[in-house]
Amino acid sequence: SPQGTPGFPSLAAALRNSISYGMSGLTSVNIDVPDIAKQDAVLFKRWLQFASFAPHFRLRCTNSIAGGDQSIFSQLRILTDIRTGLSPYLYSTVCEGIKYGIPAMRAMVMEFPGDPAAMGAEDQYMLGSSLMVCPVLTRNGQVTVYIPSGIWTDFMTREKIRGPKYLVRNVDTDTIPVFVRPNSILVTRSSDSHRETGILDGLTFTCFELAPGSVTACEVFGEDGNASGIIRITTGNNRITVHTDGFGRNKRIVLSDIVNVVSVSESMPEQTQFGTMIESSGNELIIGDRKSTRL
Repeated sequence: SPQGTPGFPSLAAALRNSISYGMSGLTSVNIDVPDIAKQDAVLFKRWLQFASFAPHFRLRCTNSIAGGDQSIFSQLRILTDIRTGLSPYLYSTVCEGIKYGIPAMRAMVMEFPGDPAAMGAEDQYMLGSSLMVCPVLTRNGQVTVYIPSGIWTDFMTREKIRGPKYLVRNVDTDTIPVFVRPNSILVTRSSDSHRETGILDGLTFTCFELAPGSVTACEVFGEDGNASGIIRITTGNNRITVHTDGFGRNKRIVLSDIVNVVSVSESMPEQTQFGTMIESSGNELIIGDRKSTRL
């Protein structure tokens, strides 16, 4: 698009430039939602969705947005709530970049170097190691997504998609395709849990598609990126063992899509809409899953 009149081509350029920066060694990027984009409600929503799933972003708006379109403000509230929930995960991806030199926004080929199709997936990226983000870059909402091997979970709907495959979707203006990697742990917090607890307390660890016989780990960084907590989950021998170190006593372990667990070494399992949730205060939690079933 000509300078000063951003459109979907310039949104695509912003996405690809951000991924390129990561490949060039820049560990974190900022996404500006340009002021002039507010004149187009659809474009503004798409830019806002992309920016919300970036390490850092700014709204470059000085006046009313798209004629005061209330659906934009509604979406902004929803995306703000999602981003607040993901704040420990997003913060940790930035800290990983500082400590280990891994960019927060990663080209697909960085996470899947043995997958030839990942090399050509230039319009999607990994945000950290667990979330795959696929911004919508067309006005008609059509997007083609490459799903790598394994069972991925739609972050917004909890739909399961088995890869490897290409997925073509027509996405409405109120959402963005984001998928959770199989055999991963996604750390979140409620909007007010940090007010009365430390940054490494009051966290929820949601486990997605844990592979039998595997060890899955996640590091979460605390204030100033100095201290960190580690969670390791081992599956096998008809049980799931959760080890944590460095976190506060208030923790929640959520087993996505797993219900009817046999036993737990602490607390009582609670069946939710998306699986099983267990409150934990200790450093080890043993979950008997011999008879557990998936939703």
